Amino acid sequence: SAVLVDRDGEPAALGEVRLTTEYDPEGAPRRIGVELFQADETLPALRGAGTFAETGIFDFFLESIAGFCRYEIVRPDQMTDATPLAGMGSVI
Repeated sequence: SAVLVDRDGEPAALGEVRLTTEYDPEGAPRRIGVELFQADETLPALRGAGTFAETGIFDFFLESIAGFCRYEIVRPDQMTDATPLAGMGSVI
């Protein structure tokens, strides 16, 4: 799941989100890529990429804006009502 927030702090509707993950030989995430397709199909997709920095944290660029993101994989049997959605976190 992903949420795109504009500069005013308002969420923007997303039509489709694509997340790709490259794993190292030990099976840990090493690189990630994301494509955010906004619900308004007249707008171009936003693309970003990140590289592993530390456990669960990636250095991240979204359309040349530097930041970081949190990346977690949560299996269905590990989820509770309090579990945040798996996948991309905030780009800060």
